[in-house]
Amino acid sequence: MDISGLVGKDFVAVQRDATISEMIGKLIAADQREALVFDKDKFLGLVVEKFITKSHLDASTAKLTGLVKNISPVEKSMDLLEAARLMFTSGIDVLPVQEKGKIVGIVTVNDILTEAKSLPGFKGIKVRDIKQVSTPKLTSSDIVGKAIEMLHKEGLESLPVVEKEKLNGVICFHDILKKIMIEAPMRDKGFRNKSSRAFEAERPAAMDLKVDNFDTHTHCCTVTLGDSLAIAIDMIKEKDVHALVLIDENDNKPLGLITTNNLLRLIASFSNVEMANIRFTGLEETKLRPDEKAQVKEIIAQESEKIGRRLNNEYRIDVHIKEYKKESKKQKYDIHLKLLSPGKNFTSSGVDWDVVAALRMAMKGLEKSVLRQYQEDISRKKLYGK
Repeated sequence: MDISGLVGKDFVAVQRDATISEMIGKLIAADQREALVFDKDKFLGLVVEKFITKSHLDASTAKLTGLVKNISPVEKSMDLLEAARLMFTSGIDVLPVQEKGKIVGIVTVNDILTEAKSLPGFKGIKVRDIKQVSTPKLTSSDIVGKAIEMLHKEGLESLPVVEKEKLNGVICFHDILKKIMIEAPMRDKGFRNKSSRAFEAERPAAMDLKVDNFDTHTHCCTVTLGDSLAIAIDMIKEKDVHALVLIDENDNKPLGLITTNNLLRLIASFSNVEMANIRFTGLEETKLRPDEKAQVKEIIAQESEKIGRRLNNEYRIDVHIKEYKKESKKQKYDIHLKLLSPGKNFTSSGVDWDVVAALRMAMKGLEKSVLRQYQEDISRKKLYGK
């Protein structure tokens, strides 16, 4: 499944010599969070909202150059899972798409998430099945400068606002940008340049504004552990948010966030690799999340392919995973591998509290055994000529 059907032509484009305020004006007018930066017709990269709030530049005069994130355009033929992996590893929510060397549109994180609902591995997954982000919380009396600092430190787009441990809203980069770069300055010394749509303003006390001066309700969307992931994705798209607040359905207490990055991580873990020569026992009975189970399968598939080359691809691997349940929330994993090949059998095992560490330990042992046998076979052929 490629991304050709997901390419949209609605995006904000700015030239590299534009000022930050000119770009902000275009973003707000188009209700977008990212801008594509060009040097005439040459694509240079992306600028996103959070880069702006992190900078201490004068928006009315500073150019975009230092805020541009370099990213190579992708082709329409790119696989959906590959696109999800690129977004996840790059930490971006938009992929510029090119055709014959020219930018023809973009694919957004919402496009990827919506399309991913049709993937075979997606059906039946609940919110409780994916990794949640534990976050610090703000109160309405905190200042926005603290909110921006926490957002950057945690690598998030939004944070919950609580009062007496109950959810009272969220604050996000998008709302902060609109307020401190537009509304607050316009009431003070700033003005809007109608001809360029740029915003030119002084904002001497903007960072000292209290959180309760911001709209914390428009982008506040919640889910519970029992909700389906499909419902969560529909809500993200409908409300145009980057995160949903996970709440306790009984007392409205925030438990964490479900972010678009969490969802990309899950989708990126789905694999197209060949599993015909691999048989699992015990994997589905573990408490591993779906993305962790997919990661186990992908590691096995990739590593076994390397080993299989030394066996003329005539092999089968049996993977037995046992999970030891302790009183604590952590589980210990014991992984046994058995490789069957004509005339040769190999075994290896690994034990660790981290399933990936246990798996790599077992695979390393298996690879060493196969390599040793391979080298012995080569030596025998040289010695006896057969």
